[in-house]
Amino acid sequence: MHPARLLTTRLKKHKTNQGFTLIEMLVAIGILGVLAAIAAMAYNNYREKAKLGVIATDLRTFGISFEGYRSFNGCYPPDSHNDAPYNLKPGYGTEDYLPIGAWINPPSWGGFYNWEGPDIYTYAGISLFGTSASNSTMLRLDKIMDDGSLSTGNFQQTPNNRYTYIVNANTTAADACP
Repeated sequence: MHPARLLTTRLKKHKTNQGFTLIEMLVAIGILGVLAAIAAMAYNNYREKAKLGVIATDLRTFGISFEGYRSFNGCYPPDSHNDAPYNLKPGYGTEDYLPIGAWINPPSWGGFYNWEGPDIYTYAGISLFGTSASNSTMLRLDKIMDDGSLSTGNFQQTPNNRYTYIVNANTTAADACP
């Protein structure tokens, strides 16, 4: 074999055993970065759906509890009037019907659950009071619970500007316990 050809063959063999090039490394890092970004977005989406699911379940459970209270007592408890921190008046026996552990834990967006009784409003419902959730988040919650419109259905943005799960839409002051 010619000496020049032998030298070229050895250089080629040596060059191919050096490892990855800088371009190959940058491409691999770029692909991993894109995959990590997609995974992070998916994780945040699932986390948000889980929060919505917990709040929807809590609101439905509270609604059933207040309906049970009304069935047994013949009336709803009066409006809580935002008594802090957990805003249900003592002496009405709501603790016998309501899962207090869930009621006193704040929703995942902050604020607290608030009973809006028929002695003040034309409905009986549970509002998310003082929450920091955006209107678009509340629309997603409405889609889970109801019709996807915050102006109709069982989950609404009520005239007092609170997001409220309506337990009974047709009440009067006479429907509240004295």
